Amino acid sequence: MRLRWPRTTTFRLTAFYMALFAGSAFAFLAYVYLSTAGYLYRVADETLRREQAVITEAYAQGGADAVNAYIIGQMARGGDVLYMLQAPNDEMISGTLTVMPDGGFDPRGYVRFTYHAPLVDGGTEDHVARGLRLDLPDGYQAFIAVDLGEHAHFIVQILRAIWWGAAVVIVLGLVGGLWLSRGVERRVAAVTRVLRAVQAGDLSARVPVSGAQDEYDVFGQHLNSMLTHIEEQTLALKSAGDAMAHDLRTPMTRLKTGLARLEDQSDGPKAEAVADLVTEAERVLAIFSGILALSRLEQRAAPPDMTTADLVPVIEDVAELYEPVLEDEGLNLRTEVMGPLVCRHSPSLMAQVLTNLLDNALKYADGAQTIAITARHDDEQLTLRVADDGPGIAPDDRARVLNRFVRLDQSRKAVTRRGVDAGLGLSLVDAIARLHGGRVTLTEGLARPDGGFGLAVELTWPINPSTVRA
Repeated sequence: MRLRWPRTTTFRLTAFYMALFAGSAFAFLAYVYLSTAGYLYRVADETLRREQAVITEAYAQGGADAVNAYIIGQMARGGDVLYMLQAPNDEMISGTLTVMPDGGFDPRGYVRFTYHAPLVDGGTEDHVARGLRLDLPDGYQAFIAVDLGEHAHFIVQILRAIWWGAAVVIVLGLVGGLWLSRGVERRVAAVTRVLRAVQAGDLSARVPVSGAQDEYDVFGQHLNSMLTHIEEQTLALKSAGDAMAHDLRTPMTRLKTGLARLEDQSDGPKAEAVADLVTEAERVLAIFSGILALSRLEQRAAPPDMTTADLVPVIEDVAELYEPVLEDEGLNLRTEVMGPLVCRHSPSLMAQVLTNLLDNALKYADGAQTIAITARHDDEQLTLRVADDGPGIAPDDRARVLNRFVRLDQSRKAVTRRGVDAGLGLSLVDAIARLHGGRVTLTEGLARPDGGFGLAVELTWPINPSTVRA
């Protein structure tokens, strides 16, 4: 399974700290903005209050004429303060503004508005200002405002810096998170490949170490040390078992031969007892032979007859060989092959696969009526399937029966009825599948009249020769 970088812990941590940093930076810039904008408005309001006091005092001393004279004097000196004096009939008397804002005043009389400021070349430019309306006695109104043009531009620059800063932080955080996640994903993927190889039986697989001596290298070194120890112990155990099987096969063969002679020379109950001993000796020899065959396969010491050829003749030869045997047991053999099936395979090992699977079906498919061999392929892989309509195997036991010497209760009963079983048939099939770069899957087989399903064993391996271990 390939990791998706948004789901990796590294990317999530990076995104978390990126969000934390971006939030902190945004909060700081927002504080700067609010403080700056608040300060500018406080300065403007202070100017307006000062002008309000002057105009109120001027009107108290000289009426509208005094206010008019003050406004004309201020206009002559210039500045950022804007003025307007309006008569009771709404006629403008004097001022730098020609029109008073028609709305937007707060309860205190303040308003933020946009006006057309004259330019040197005769044109106009929209400026932002903050104004205050004064209701004077006798119906006169005065309006004073402070041009916030430069200040407003500064505030806009702060806002623009906030948004650009946030965008840069997010982009850099995403790029950094992606880069870190890809690096971690590569290291984790290397470990995952090794673990899968070990799970598939390749105990020689090791985790690559970069030499940086970081935490991944330390973890990889400890994991490699553990895998080396497991490989040594497993090989020692297998070697001991293989040596025992090899050394004991000859004396067991002699024992079986002697018992067979004794059986020929005996009669009655004694002959039956000797026959049972011969059966047990055959079973032990079958186990020894299975162990040695499985050991050769796991060590890749199988016959070097890997070839790219059609698999159909192998299937037809095995089916022709087993068809009369199965008919004697009341079983119908059905072959459904969509040929040609050109692929990389070992003909002898594929014949052994079919032989083992048909033997298993013959021994354990109690009450079965049909055994079906099917084979199909697509552009990438080939699937060989042997299915029956017997009692099947419970889903919880399907993976377990691929291990060595595993025999279920019904298979133990089948040994005395249909010959010798060593508990290695499916293990050999699994080893052959892995040798071809494939896998074995146990699924539901053919439908039974009672509504249940038998067992199907599927062997799937790639057609591409580059993926097959020759």
